[in-house]
Amino acid sequence: MSNINSRQTRLELLHRWYNHALTFYPATALPAPGHLERIAAMTGAIDFTNAPDRVQSWRGELNRLVELADDGRGAEFDDDPTAFCGPIVSRYGILKRWRTLALKRYDEAALPTDAHLRKIAHDFPAALRPGVRGRPRQVEDWVPQLKEMLDLREAHKTGEINRSMERFLTRREPAGRDGTPDHVAPGDSGAIPAQVPYGTSRTPLISFNNRSAKAGDGSGNARNRQGRTPFRTPFSIDRESEAETGAGVAGEHTQRATADEDVVASTPTGDPQQRTTGAPESADGSWHRAETPVSEDPGTVPSVTDDDPISPLKEAETRELPETDDETPGTEVETMPRPEDIRDYSFNNFRSMTAMDEPQPIAGASLERTINADGTVRLDWSVPDENPGETGDAAVRLYRVVRDNRVLERDPEDGYLQCVTVGNAWAETEPQHGAVTMYQVWVNSGVDEQRALRAEPELVGETYVIHPVTNFSLSAVGQEITGQWEDIGPTERVAVFSCADDGQVFHRRNEICAELPNRKGFKWQTAQGGVRHRFVVARVVRIRDDSIMSDASEEKSVLVDAEVQAVDISVTEREGFDGTEFEVSWAQPPSGEVRIYRTREEPPPEITGLESLELSGLRRTFDDQDWQNSIEGTDHGCTVGWPRDWYSIVLTPVHVDGQVCRVGSPRPFKRVGGATNIELHERVTHQLLTFGWPHGASRVTAYHQEHPDDCGDEIGVPVAIGTIDRKEYTKRGGMMLHPPLPSRGTVILEPSTVYQRKSILGERGTVAYRGCVRMSYEIHPVGQRPGLFTIGIFGERPMIGQERSFTLVAQRDRLPLEKADGVRVEVDCIHQDQSWTGQQGLFAREFTRRGEQPPVYWTFNLASLENYPDGAFLRVFPDDLQDENGQSIALDDPYIAWLNIGYLRRQASAAGQKYQAQG
Repeated sequence: MSNINSRQTRLELLHRWYNHALTFYPATALPAPGHLERIAAMTGAIDFTNAPDRVQSWRGELNRLVELADDGRGAEFDDDPTAFCGPIVSRYGILKRWRTLALKRYDEAALPTDAHLRKIAHDFPAALRPGVRGRPRQVEDWVPQLKEMLDLREAHKTGEINRSMERFLTRREPAGRDGTPDHVAPGDSGAIPAQVPYGTSRTPLISFNNRSAKAGDGSGNARNRQGRTPFRTPFSIDRESEAETGAGVAGEHTQRATADEDVVASTPTGDPQQRTTGAPESADGSWHRAETPVSEDPGTVPSVTDDDPISPLKEAETRELPETDDETPGTEVETMPRPEDIRDYSFNNFRSMTAMDEPQPIAGASLERTINADGTVRLDWSVPDENPGETGDAAVRLYRVVRDNRVLERDPEDGYLQCVTVGNAWAETEPQHGAVTMYQVWVNSGVDEQRALRAEPELVGETYVIHPVTNFSLSAVGQEITGQWEDIGPTERVAVFSCADDGQVFHRRNEICAELPNRKGFKWQTAQGGVRHRFVVARVVRIRDDSIMSDASEEKSVLVDAEVQAVDISVTEREGFDGTEFEVSWAQPPSGEVRIYRTREEPPPEITGLESLELSGLRRTFDDQDWQNSIEGTDHGCTVGWPRDWYSIVLTPVHVDGQVCRVGSPRPFKRVGGATNIELHERVTHQLLTFGWPHGASRVTAYHQEHPDDCGDEIGVPVAIGTIDRKEYTKRGGMMLHPPLPSRGTVILEPSTVYQRKSILGERGTVAYRGCVRMSYEIHPVGQRPGLFTIGIFGERPMIGQERSFTLVAQRDRLPLEKADGVRVEVDCIHQDQSWTGQQGLFAREFTRRGEQPPVYWTFNLASLENYPDGAFLRVFPDDLQDENGQSIALDDPYIAWLNIGYLRRQASAAGQKYQAQG
């Protein structure tokens, strides 16, 4: 296959792959079309030296595609294009193909959705491990088949997947349906611990809910493929399914009551629940709620449905009871509990709990909590009847409400008894303080109150309120900001959130000092001065196995002064994949950011603010991107490319902190272009070099390198033969080489300039010099025969072999300029005492040096030129301007008087007179 066809085949396959990969990845994560063209133009394997990250991260796939194109196996890509788009997309392609076949046998509701397949492909193998909470039933039923398929894919056995597809399409009855659980319930002993992220309540890290791992929230999609760097992001979750599952979320949150309300229900494990209306917003725009909904049947593991896009578990029967302040005047507010429901019992009147196992909430019971506007809490509960179908006297139920400012054990005597009532509600009279307040409701049941007092207590439910941080103070010294508050137990840690713009402060991405407990306060060195920083803090308390976050504190703000400095940069020049590049590095200042600008000229030094920065030409524009590290780079370095049509470049560091900036020392660089359109012109006594003057060059030096045939088959050493500057070149119209070049070879032109006491060389240009055969001729009178003249032709060195021909031309008015400029003169050829008369040209195969007797010479008689005036001229011209080797033939004329016919006549007359005088 020719190079052209191979390049075209590669390019077509690479473009097909690029268009397919664009459906899963952004264009910035893929090689640019220009990179694909350079790869297609390479011969053999791809050279990834100095290739950018967006090319390096795909080197495996690109090598495979080039091999397929070179071997004529491009159809293999069309069979499974997802296999060339990374492991995540490859897994998704296999799962998608499996689902398409399964839809021919099963109802769509019995199969995982497309969003589920994307989630499995992204989080495999964790998404298919045993015991993952919140996994939908339509996924759980197919876990063995899906896991086996993806395990084969990880082992690169895709062929076995295709051969065994029938096995993967056979639905197996899960073990849990015959009574044997196929995974451990959350409340069972020996259960696999749920993977609970910080700040949530029973929300697993692996969630099949689209909003739990939406692109950009940092929980799922933050992982790049196999550790690849910034330019390759994983494919996004299906937005259509996300929109379906997320419907109604915005409406739910826009209709929140003004009072801080919370709904709590007991779970199969009895974990307390809290709905926090002020929790930080997640990265996808939804609100994070610190709660744990439960399933209605405590014996089953809850599954996700599309009805709840926020939690992976289905919520139990709960309701919110908002407290409003708009009661009609004169309406008496009901006191809870009612006086007739209160019983005057103390803790010692009740039988102590004897159960060995930790109590679990009563099945079907609910506990609802309402936080009133004044901070007090109201509890409402309900317990289902034991025998709802039977008639007879109802059992007596004594409810105990206990409370404490700590996390309570599952024991009614662990907290302080607040009241004993036969009703179903209780309300505080004064708000509580501290870090957390926990509430529990217990019930004792019996045929009468005395038997109820001696009965085993049962847990109705428990709930809690985590109080925000109060008395929060803020101060700043230089670039260091300090926040302080009181350390109150049992606070596990305090989360600190900071924002320097007008956005929402209480947001997960705004958290700072996350690796510290911050129980008494924090110290933070800001990276941005000259602006006002806003802060809120939130208390985190450990309750059972969860870390629960409170509402945000009151917002505080502090103004930080800007401290800008002149940043020095270190620059290393190298040849990159796309041409010359600069590796720029610097020491990051304590605050603010360092911008690297690329311009043709140095900026003015008197820049102090962002407005003057823009006016000075250091701006971020769409076409040339002056601000080089605005998108890519780190806080201490970046890579800057040198545009190919730029011959001077200035790299300028600017320290920006808020609205204040300072320009550092610019680093200018220059380079020299190469000479263009190089031509060598042969003259009689010299040669003339002409060329397009190189960009940025102050002078050009010419070197001559001999041909290998003339120096023993070795490469000759370049020898300088001349230097010229721009002014002299313009004056002369070229570079004159005198004396002429001694032999054939190569003429090398090297442009250069001097900048900052350094000599900068440009790209060399060459022109081939085939050499020149230099010859000469002489005209002499024959003394014995007045009027007869001889012509001898000589070479620089003896020459034998190739026949060369010449012509003698006469011109009546002036010196002939070429062999056609005049009349051809007949000559007689004499060779070794043999003569040939009436020849129209001068022909010979052998020539000697000047001063030696020529083996061949020619004669002509002035009588044949008697009609020519004395002002006429003669001249000999070579018939061919180049020999068989392409070398030019130069024939040097004798002294010009010997070419004048009048002068020859005088010489003939003088020779005749001398001959007669000699007798």
